[in-house]
Order: sequence, then structure tokens, then C-alpha cells
Amino acid sequence: MANLSNELNAYLANLNVMAQNVRNMHWNVIGPYFTALHLATGKIYKDLACQIDEVAEMMKMQQMQPLARLSDYINEATIEELDARDYNEYELIDNMVAGGHELMKQAKEIRDTADDDDNFLVANKFEEYLCCYAKMEWMVRAMHIDEYRRDQDDEDDDDDDD
Repeated sequence: MANLSNELNAYLANLNVMAQNVRNMHWNVIGPYFTALHLATGKIYKDLACQIDEVAEMMKMQQMQPLARLSDYINEATIEELDARDYNEYELIDNMVAGGHELMKQAKEIRDTADDDDNFLVANKFEEYLCCYAKMEWMVRAMHIDEYRRDQDDEDDDDDDD
């Protein structure tokens, strides 16, 4: 159970850092997709806040102690904090996908550990989280950013012909 507790605390740390990173990008997104990305990140950071609460409460239900100090989250997290600055749509997408992949990797490990321990409460909840991350990645990628990038590249090629 100690191993699962450590894994859950590492995940909780990454959730907290990811939630703050998403909030940062929500405030600081710029560019032609501002409205769509601002709305999407607003929903995502609210979803992450709910997950933080669920994980901490799940730990308490199983007599585990969740981390609660910001300094502990920073020390335990493998997701890096983002600087407070403007983020264009490409940077936002890259950061969202990278953070999502890290959370997904951890969620799979926790699900597998919990499953091996016959801890179906944790295993089932983390199976749900894996579905949420897959959906989040799909929604973020579905913003048609690549179409905009291709259009910009085509315009740059046309400018080079002058």
C-alpha cells in the first residue's frame, strides 16, 4: 500500500502543477484561436480541480495521507511549472499534450498497481481518468491548428517568391 500511496502523491503533485499551468495558459493565451482555447482551458482546469479533490479524498478513504503543501507538489512533480507569459496556440497545444501524456503515463501505472493489489476503487477511477485524458487530447488537437499552420507556411512560401 505504501507504493500506491507514493504513486498517488506523485500523481497528485503533477495534477496540481498541471492545473496551475492550464490556468496560466488560460489567462495568457494569445492569437487567432484565443476564444476557443480560452474556453477550452477554462473547462480543463476546472476538471483538473475536481480530479485533485477526488484523488485526495480517495487517499483519505484508504488511510493514506495526501500531499497538501505547494512546496511538496513542486518537489514531487515531474511536470515543470510554466512561466507567466503569453502563450500562442502552438505552445499551448504542445504544453497541454506533454502534460496530458505525463498524467496518462502515471494514471496507467497507478491503475496497474491498484489492479495488482486488488484495489478496484483506485483501479476503476484511474481507468476513468485515462478515458478523460484521451478525450482531452482529442479535443485540444481538434482545434484545427494544423490547418492554420499550413496556411501560414503557404503564405511564408509566397512571400519568399517576391
